[in-house]
Amino acid sequence: MAPLAAGLLLRSAGPLPWTLFFLGVEYATSLLAGVRTVDAFAPVVGAAFFCLAELAGWALDAGIVPEERDLAIRRVAATSLATIVAGGTGGLLLASSEFAITGGVLLEAVGVLAAVACLALVGALAWRRAEPPDPFA
Repeated sequence: MAPLAAGLLLRSAGPLPWTLFFLGVEYATSLLAGVRTVDAFAPVVGAAFFCLAELAGWALDAGIVPEERDLAIRRVAATSLATIVAGGTGGLLLASSEFAITGGVLLEAVGVLAAVACLALVGALAWRRAEPPDPFA
């Protein structure tokens, strides 16, 4: 949490990914050092990481974006809803991993294709967002 605190004091977003990385390493280490079962609270931890990143980004934007009451209410509602959806989705994925489905190679191939499609979608969205807007368009 020290890198996050330093980043917030210096109004820099640079330490935020490192804070999430070190917290993730700490969580993974605690899982590896403990019992070798799936952590039932993993979706809650994931949602907390998401919420931490959103709130830290919001804190860094505080001096740049003028806050209005309506904007703040919408932002709190959107962050809360996204955090709940992230935790709920993680919980559904964790619960679905407990099902004993034996579908063989075909089902495994479908799962691999779905994972690749998800990664391609995220990559395409990130690529599209990273391109600077055309000022003449």
